[in-house]
Amino acid sequence: MRRLPRGLDSYPEYRCKASVYQIYADGLDLSAFPFDEVPASVSALLKSPTLPNAWLQEAHVTAVVLAVLDHRGLDDAAAIRLMDESNERLLNGRLFRSFMSLASPSILLTLASRQWGLIHRGMKFAVERGTPTRLRIDSPEHLHDELIAHATACGIRHALKMSRAKEPRVELESYSPTTATYVATWR
Repeated sequence: MRRLPRGLDSYPEYRCKASVYQIYADGLDLSAFPFDEVPASVSALLKSPTLPNAWLQEAHVTAVVLAVLDHRGLDDAAAIRLMDESNERLLNGRLFRSFMSLASPSILLTLASRQWGLIHRGMKFAVERGTPTRLRIDSPEHLHDELIAHATACGIRHALKMSRAKEPRVELESYSPTTATYVATWR
């Protein structure tokens, strides 16, 4: 997050639902959390969680997720496993479960940009249909790092699984500070 042009105040028009960071912080013992070592916006969100449907700055939400992962002392592989589990819990919530279980994988991908908009505002989500299907997320420079891009792959895979895709796989194909591309396959 240090590479953002104005720190955590960068890109205020890019928003994210509070439920995204809360799924990582739920059940976390914060008694030993180093509140004085993190930015004030991160500390405030962890000390006084907002309603899950509140729109927050994407940079703040990402910073909270990364701070929680750091606090837990996870290496990248363990962090990706935790993000995978967290994405599954988030998408199995009432807001997403009903729609995703009714949509086929094809319909889900047709509506992917709209569905992405239920959680994120500002970033562009595009789907290139074919075999395999390619997905692309464009964001401002350094808003998301590669670890978050891997977490997004987990979320997309869970969405496909919920839409009854058999053996869905979503791999991060390429990452740059402004673009993440994914390859999605299923039976």
